[in-house]
Amino acid sequence: MCDVTFIARSSDGLLLAEAWSPHFSSSSSSSNLQQPQEQQQLKQQVKQVLQRLQGDSINGAIEAGNLRFYYKLRRGITYLTVCAASYPRRLAVCFLDDVCTLFEDELSVSFGSRGAVDAFSMVETIEAPYHFLKFERVIQKKRQEYGDPVSSRSLARLNESLAEVSDIMKQNIEEILQRGENLSDVGKKATDLKYASEKARAKP
Repeated sequence: MCDVTFIARSSDGLLLAEAWSPHFSSSSSSSNLQQPQEQQQLKQQVKQVLQRLQGDSINGAIEAGNLRFYYKLRRGITYLTVCAASYPRRLAVCFLDDVCTLFEDELSVSFGSRGAVDAFSMVETIEAPYHFLKFERVIQKKRQEYGDPVSSRSLARLNESLAEVSDIMKQNIEEILQRGENLSDVGKKATDLKYASEKARAKP
């Protein structure tokens, strides 16, 4: 399940909306990420990652122990969801695609026609975080649709999806946070490697 989802402005990581799964605050165990202190640690980790993500039309996954961060950058907006490492990768990618589409619809309502340049440029004028706080309800509803990876609905989404996820860039979170690596550069390297591999396979 996509337990935690963040939407942020790509230029500086300003959080625009977020949604947490209810079970993150309902556990009494002090040994997992479901306690307030661990929630704050996870959120700080996510904020650091968001500030390092750059570029556009980039998709990737970041390994973080038993968790995996999936992200999507599109038109100045970063979409990031945190899932258990065992959660199907294609479902996580489909989930982010759906959230992206719904948020762009929200932008059209707030700032102008869907996909218009002015709607996205208006995001850059937002000064306070959580400008789209109410969008949490939309994320939660969509999250429930993806809750069970073996449900008929989830399987149907997998079959319908045309998303190519085999070449999604994967990084280790310790490397990213310690090195301060620019992920757009890493993404370019991954694209170059994929192109070189395809070119080599095409040779007789």
